[in-house]
Amino acid sequence: MARFILTPNHTEKQGQIWGFDLIIAVIIFLIGIVAIYVYVINFVSTSGDILESMFYDGYLLSNLILSEGSPKNWTSYDNVEIPGILSQKKINQTKLDFFYNLTDSEEDYKKLKKLLGIRYDFYFYFPGIRVMGEDIDGIGKIPAEQKNLVRIERFMIYENKPVKLTLYVWN
Repeated sequence: MARFILTPNHTEKQGQIWGFDLIIAVIIFLIGIVAIYVYVINFVSTSGDILESMFYDGYLLSNLILSEGSPKNWTSYDNVEIPGILSQKKINQTKLDFFYNLTDSEEDYKKLKKLLGIRYDFYFYFPGIRVMGEDIDGIGKIPAEQKNLVRIERFMIYENKPVKLTLYVWN
């Protein structure tokens, strides 16, 4: 039977190498965990900020449009500061027609966004309304491609009937 004799120096070197490998592996693992944690924290924070900003713009826009406007008898870009569509807490057909004209073209739509101080695209969905004698579904830019979409619903009086106004805001 053969005998194997291990010298203390040989055993010591193998143990040291195994310990060093373990330390390097743990360091790499911890760096990966920290990187993932930092990424997730920053990603969630950014998404929340965007949605919060979109909700703010949506509520601001709905409050401005669903007001009497400034001046109360505005008719076009020449004399409007805030294009509100209400009179005596009801939708005023004349102001609604004027508001629709403010979003007639892409250039007018961009001008209106700048006038209102809105950063995001918007679309007011009014089922069953008439503008300049024609039935329409809404006013603004119809959402096509969006990353985030916020929906705000308000109830108004139109032609002495309650109507639900839905505002979509997106980026």
